[in-house]
Amino acid sequence: MVDILNATLGYQEIQVVSMPERIDKRDAFAVMASVTGIDYNITDGVVGDTISAKALPHTMQQEPKTLAAGEPT
Repeated sequence: MVDILNATLGYQEIQVVSMPERIDKRDAFAVMASVTGIDYNITDGVVGDTISAKALPHTMQQEPKTLAAGEPT
């Protein structure tokens, strides 16, 4: 029970991924963290279209696919 009461909720660290221009979300998380006493690190998010195809995992589907009704995802 003690582990979940610490500043990182029992994890080594808490990472928040947020787009740099979304100051509202960063501010909201800062307020929530301040009220609850949580420690965190912010990492800048990136727009998916800016990531090179070479950097994507080889198992990731590269082309968008439209699913037919009832087709499993």
